[in-house]
Amino acid sequence: MSIRPTIAEIDLDALVANLATVRGELSERVAICAMVKADAYGHGAVEVARALEWAGAEFLGVNLVEEGLTLRGAGLKARILVLGAWYARAHAEVVANDLTPVVSDISDLAEFSRIAAPGRVRVHLKFDTGMGRLGFPCAAVASILRALPSLANVEVEGALSHLAGGGGDETTEQARRFDAVVRELGEGGVRPAFLHLASSAAIFTRPELHYSLVRPGIALYGFAPWSDAPSGAAALLRPVMRV
Repeated sequence: MSIRPTIAEIDLDALVANLATVRGELSERVAICAMVKADAYGHGAVEVARALEWAGAEFLGVNLVEEGLTLRGAGLKARILVLGAWYARAHAEVVANDLTPVVSDISDLAEFSRIAAPGRVRVHLKFDTGMGRLGFPCAAVASILRALPSLANVEVEGALSHLAGGGGDETTEQARRFDAVVRELGEGGVRPAFLHLASSAAIFTRPELHYSLVRPGIALYGFAPWSDAPSGAAALLRPVMRV
Protein backbone atom coordinates (compact mmCIF):
# COMPACT_ATOMS: atom_id res chain seq x y z
CA MET A 1 0.00 0.00 0.00
CA SER A 2 1.29 3.44 -0.92
CA ILE A 3 0.84 5.87 1.95
CA ARG A 4 2.20 8.88 0.05
CA PRO A 5 1.50 8.22 -3.62
CA THR A 6 2.57 11.64 -4.94
CA ILE A 7 5.52 11.58 -7.31
CA ALA A 8 7.54 14.23 -9.13
CA GLU A 9 8.12 13.64 -12.83
CA ILE A 10 11.14 15.36 -14.43
CA ASP A 11 10.94 16.10 -18.16
CA LEU A 12 14.51 16.27 -19.44
CA ASP A 13 13.27 17.12 -22.94
CA ALA A 14 11.74 20.29 -21.50
CA LEU A 15 15.01 21.05 -19.72
CA VAL A 16 16.98 20.77 -22.96
CA ALA A 17 14.37 22.90 -24.77
CA ASN A 18 14.70 25.59 -22.10
CA LEU A 19 18.48 25.58 -22.52
CA ALA A 20 17.93 26.10 -26.25
CA THR A 21 15.57 29.00 -25.50
CA VAL A 22 18.24 30.62 -23.34
CA ARG A 23 20.85 29.99 -26.03
CA GLY A 24 18.61 31.73 -28.55
CA GLU A 25 18.88 34.97 -26.54
CA LEU A 26 22.69 35.01 -26.76
CA SER A 27 25.27 35.81 -29.37
CA GLU A 28 27.60 33.02 -30.46
CA ARG A 29 30.44 34.37 -28.32
CA VAL A 30 28.51 33.99 -25.04
CA ALA A 31 28.91 30.75 -23.07
CA ILE A 32 26.43 29.27 -20.59
CA CYS A 33 26.99 28.22 -16.99
CA ALA A 34 23.90 26.14 -16.28
CA MET A 35 23.06 26.31 -12.58
CA VAL A 36 22.53 22.91 -10.92
CA LYS A 37 23.05 23.95 -7.30
CA ALA A 38 20.77 22.62 -4.53
CA ASP A 39 20.20 19.30 -6.30
CA ALA A 40 19.39 21.21 -9.49
CA TYR A 41 16.68 23.18 -7.66
CA GLY A 42 15.24 19.88 -6.45
CA HIS A 43 15.12 18.27 -9.90
CA GLY A 44 18.01 15.80 -9.40
CA ALA A 45 21.48 17.22 -9.95
CA VAL A 46 23.21 14.27 -11.62
CA GLU A 47 20.47 13.50 -14.13
CA VAL A 48 19.89 17.16 -14.92
CA ALA A 49 23.63 17.86 -15.25
CA ARG A 50 24.05 14.94 -17.65
CA ALA A 51 21.26 16.29 -19.86
CA LEU A 52 22.69 19.82 -19.81
CA GLU A 53 26.20 18.58 -20.56
CA TRP A 54 24.86 16.52 -23.48
CA ALA A 55 23.00 19.60 -24.74
CA GLY A 56 26.17 21.68 -24.79
CA ALA A 57 26.29 23.77 -21.60
CA GLU A 58 29.90 24.88 -21.31
CA PHE A 59 29.86 25.13 -17.50
CA LEU A 60 27.78 23.65 -14.71
CA GLY A 61 27.28 25.90 -11.69
CA VAL A 62 27.15 24.62 -8.11
CA ASN A 63 27.23 26.33 -4.74
CA LEU A 64 29.25 23.87 -2.68
CA VAL A 65 32.43 21.90 -3.26
CA GLU A 66 30.51 18.78 -2.24
CA GLU A 67 28.05 19.34 -5.07
CA GLY A 68 30.90 19.56 -7.57
CA LEU A 69 32.49 16.39 -6.22
CA THR A 70 29.18 14.56 -6.58
CA LEU A 71 29.00 15.51 -10.25
CA ARG A 72 32.60 14.47 -10.89
CA GLY A 73 31.94 11.19 -9.09
CA ALA A 74 29.00 10.58 -11.44
CA GLY A 75 31.28 11.03 -14.45
CA LEU A 76 30.42 14.59 -15.53
CA LYS A 77 33.21 16.07 -17.68
CA ALA A 78 31.96 19.65 -18.21
CA ARG A 79 33.60 22.60 -16.47
CA ILE A 80 32.18 22.95 -12.96
CA LEU A 81 32.10 26.40 -11.36
CA VAL A 82 31.89 26.50 -7.54
CA LEU A 83 30.10 29.75 -6.72
CA GLY A 84 29.76 29.47 -2.95
CA ALA A 85 33.39 30.56 -2.41
CA TRP A 86 33.71 28.54 0.82
CA TYR A 87 36.59 26.08 0.78
CA ALA A 88 37.66 25.46 4.41
CA ARG A 89 40.30 22.72 3.96
CA ALA A 90 38.99 21.50 0.58
CA HIS A 91 41.41 23.38 -1.71
CA ALA A 92 43.23 20.18 -2.65
CA GLU A 93 39.97 18.41 -3.57
CA VAL A 94 38.98 21.35 -5.77
CA VAL A 95 42.27 21.19 -7.68
CA ALA A 96 42.42 17.38 -7.86
CA ASN A 97 38.90 17.17 -9.31
CA ASP A 98 39.33 20.02 -11.80
CA LEU A 99 36.65 22.19 -10.22
CA THR A 100 36.86 25.90 -10.99
CA PRO A 101 36.67 27.94 -7.77
CA VAL A 102 35.01 31.30 -7.45
CA VAL A 103 37.17 33.24 -5.01
CA SER A 104 36.44 36.28 -2.88
CA ASP A 105 39.35 36.14 -0.43
CA ILE A 106 43.06 36.66 -1.12
CA SER A 107 43.97 33.91 1.36
CA ASP A 108 42.07 31.43 -0.83
CA LEU A 109 44.02 32.62 -3.88
CA ALA A 110 47.26 31.99 -2.00
CA GLU A 111 46.19 28.51 -0.89
CA PHE A 112 45.06 27.50 -4.37
CA SER A 113 48.39 28.70 -5.77
CA ARG A 114 50.28 26.64 -3.20
CA ILE A 115 48.20 23.49 -3.75
CA ALA A 116 48.33 23.71 -7.56
CA ALA A 117 52.15 23.90 -7.78
CA PRO A 118 53.81 23.11 -10.09
CA GLY A 119 50.65 23.28 -12.23
CA ARG A 120 48.05 26.02 -12.49
CA VAL A 121 44.50 26.49 -11.23
CA ARG A 122 41.92 28.61 -13.03
CA VAL A 123 39.89 30.86 -10.74
CA HIS A 124 37.04 33.35 -11.11
CA LEU A 125 37.10 36.46 -8.93
CA LYS A 126 33.76 37.51 -7.44
CA PHE A 127 33.03 41.14 -6.58
CA ASP A 128 30.18 42.50 -4.48
CA THR A 129 28.66 45.26 -6.59
CA GLY A 130 25.54 45.67 -4.47
CA MET A 131 24.05 42.28 -3.60
CA GLY A 132 25.69 42.52 -0.18
CA ARG A 133 26.29 38.78 0.15
CA LEU A 134 29.57 37.43 -1.24
CA GLY A 135 32.54 38.88 -3.09
CA PHE A 136 35.56 41.12 -2.85
CA PRO A 137 34.68 44.77 -2.24
CA CYS A 138 35.10 46.67 -5.48
CA ALA A 139 37.81 48.71 -3.77
CA ALA A 140 39.90 45.55 -3.32
CA VAL A 141 41.09 45.42 -6.94
CA ALA A 142 44.36 47.19 -6.13
CA SER A 143 45.11 44.67 -3.35
CA ILE A 144 44.38 41.77 -5.68
CA LEU A 145 46.68 43.17 -8.35
CA ARG A 146 49.47 43.56 -5.79
CA ALA A 147 49.03 39.95 -4.63
CA LEU A 148 48.80 38.19 -8.00
CA PRO A 149 52.48 38.44 -9.07
CA SER A 150 53.45 36.25 -6.11
CA LEU A 151 50.74 33.68 -6.93
CA ALA A 152 52.35 32.16 -10.00
CA ASN A 153 50.09 29.10 -10.10
CA VAL A 154 46.82 31.05 -10.25
CA GLU A 155 45.22 31.96 -13.59
CA VAL A 156 42.43 34.52 -13.33
CA GLU A 157 40.08 33.09 -15.93
CA GLY A 158 36.93 34.93 -14.88
CA ALA A 159 35.41 37.87 -13.05
CA LEU A 160 31.81 38.03 -11.89
CA SER A 161 29.22 39.60 -9.67
CA HIS A 162 25.65 38.76 -8.67
CA LEU A 163 22.70 40.99 -9.45
CA ALA A 164 20.28 41.77 -6.65
CA GLY A 165 17.40 42.04 -9.13
CA GLY A 166 16.55 41.60 -12.77
CA GLY A 167 16.43 45.18 -13.94
CA GLY A 168 15.91 48.80 -13.01
CA ASP A 169 18.25 51.41 -11.62
CA GLU A 170 19.89 49.07 -9.12
CA THR A 171 20.91 46.69 -11.90
CA THR A 172 22.30 49.57 -13.97
CA GLU A 173 24.34 50.75 -10.99
CA GLN A 174 25.69 47.25 -10.31
CA ALA A 175 26.69 46.93 -13.96
CA ARG A 176 28.46 50.29 -13.78
CA ARG A 177 30.43 49.14 -10.74
CA PHE A 178 31.28 45.82 -12.40
CA ASP A 179 32.51 47.56 -15.54
CA ALA A 180 34.73 49.78 -13.38
CA VAL A 181 36.22 46.70 -11.70
CA VAL A 182 36.88 45.07 -15.08
CA ARG A 183 38.57 48.24 -16.35
CA GLU A 184 40.79 48.44 -13.27
CA LEU A 185 41.76 44.78 -13.62
CA GLY A 186 42.61 45.36 -17.27
CA GLU A 187 44.74 48.38 -16.46
CA GLY A 188 46.65 46.09 -14.08
CA GLY A 189 47.21 43.51 -16.82
CA VAL A 190 44.46 41.07 -15.78
CA ARG A 191 41.96 40.45 -18.59
CA PRO A 192 39.70 37.50 -17.74
CA ALA A 193 38.35 35.41 -20.60
CA PHE A 194 34.97 35.08 -18.90
CA LEU A 195 33.01 38.03 -17.52
CA HIS A 196 29.62 37.20 -16.04
CA LEU A 197 26.84 39.07 -14.32
CA ALA A 198 23.52 37.94 -15.84
CA SER A 199 21.36 35.25 -14.32
CA SER A 200 17.94 34.28 -15.69
CA ALA A 201 16.18 37.66 -15.53
CA ALA A 202 18.95 39.69 -17.11
CA ILE A 203 19.42 37.10 -19.85
CA PHE A 204 15.95 37.95 -21.19
CA THR A 205 15.79 41.65 -20.31
CA ARG A 206 19.32 43.10 -20.39
CA PRO A 207 21.28 41.79 -23.39
CA GLU A 208 24.01 44.39 -22.81
CA LEU A 209 24.86 42.49 -19.61
CA HIS A 210 25.51 39.13 -21.26
CA TYR A 211 29.28 39.78 -21.46
CA SER A 212 30.99 36.45 -22.28
CA LEU A 213 29.16 34.07 -19.90
CA VAL A 214 25.65 33.91 -18.40
CA ARG A 215 24.32 31.88 -15.47
CA PRO A 216 20.72 30.72 -16.08
CA GLY A 217 19.06 29.02 -13.14
CA ILE A 218 15.29 29.13 -12.68
CA ALA A 219 14.70 29.70 -16.41
CA LEU A 220 16.20 26.30 -17.18
CA TYR A 221 13.55 24.71 -14.99
CA GLY A 222 10.73 26.43 -16.85
CA PHE A 223 9.91 29.62 -14.99
CA ALA A 224 10.21 33.23 -16.08
CA PRO A 225 12.16 35.03 -13.33
CA TRP A 226 9.74 37.90 -12.79
CA SER A 227 6.21 38.29 -11.45
CA ASP A 228 4.55 39.47 -14.68
CA ALA A 229 3.31 37.03 -17.27
CA PRO A 230 6.21 35.94 -19.48
CA SER A 231 6.42 37.38 -22.95
CA GLY A 232 8.71 36.98 -25.93
CA ALA A 233 11.18 34.12 -25.72
CA ALA A 234 10.50 33.67 -21.99
CA ALA A 235 6.97 32.54 -22.86
CA LEU A 236 8.51 29.46 -24.52
CA LEU A 237 9.94 28.15 -21.24
CA ARG A 238 8.43 24.78 -20.23
CA PRO A 239 8.12 23.56 -16.63
CA VAL A 240 10.49 20.64 -16.08
CA MET A 241 8.80 19.19 -12.98
CA ARG A 242 5.26 17.89 -12.70
CA VAL A 243 3.93 16.74 -9.32
